[in-house]
Amino acid sequence: MNIFMINRNTKSSIIKNGRQFLKFLFSGSLLFKLYIALLSMFLLAPIIIVVLISFSSESYAVFPPKNYSLKWYINFFNSSEFVSAFKMSLILAITVVIITLLLGTLVSYAIVRINFPGKNIVHSFLLLPIMFPAIILSLSLLIYFTRIKIIGTFIGLVFAHTLLATPFVIKSLVGCLSTIQWSTNEAAQCLGANRLQSFFYIILPQIKFGLIAAVIFAFITSFDEVVISLFIVGAKTKTLPVYIYNYLEYTSDPTIAAIATMIIVVIGIIILLIPKNYLTSIASR
Repeated sequence: MNIFMINRNTKSSIIKNGRQFLKFLFSGSLLFKLYIALLSMFLLAPIIIVVLISFSSESYAVFPPKNYSLKWYINFFNSSEFVSAFKMSLILAITVVIITLLLGTLVSYAIVRINFPGKNIVHSFLLLPIMFPAIILSLSLLIYFTRIKIIGTFIGLVFAHTLLATPFVIKSLVGCLSTIQWSTNEAAQCLGANRLQSFFYIILPQIKFGLIAAVIFAFITSFDEVVISLFIVGAKTKTLPVYIYNYLEYTSDPTIAAIATMIIVVIGIIILLIPKNYLTSIASR
């Protein structure tokens, strides 16, 4: 008993002293700023390296570049295969966002507002696709799509990506719907609004941050998916990640770095266009 008390007191003393040391270490603004600067450099270093490599004039990835050129960006836009794969990924991601947003919103509303037997089981079942290993899910979809003859088709890709992205949408919207003030919805219905009007004018404005998060997660999940897509794409439905994967098997020129740089720029612009309070709300959920 005494030994246990000594160990517990020693542990508490160590934690207390550690907190005091960290407080003392970062109490000076200079040390704290230096820590933030080093951490930022560590996180941004891979991005900076990829961006610089994309402007290299060499025929292989080298850092730092000896000479700078835009030839790899030109190579991307002049390649019909790259452009076609990019268009396929973009169309697919937009389609998946629309479908998952409609399905996810309705399912999330039902989970939060409707009491039915086995609701928790249904909720957990809908989140299963993100819990399974990707290779198992890919093989299952390959066998199933081969049986129903949609392997290598755009419909098959939409179905697979929707299956993978929907849990993220449900996860985001269930959290939002669980925290809104439902009394405002009931008040609107008492004043004459029907269920559809109260949903669009009362509920949707209150979950706008969750919808933005859902759109971002669904788009990125679909646009960036490579493992499942490798199993079910066809010759005419190759997405950009799949084409990049195949391209890297035979060459290592900086075209891929140029593509990555363009994606980084687009994502950066989207983040800058989103109001700061939207990002703060999304990050806090």
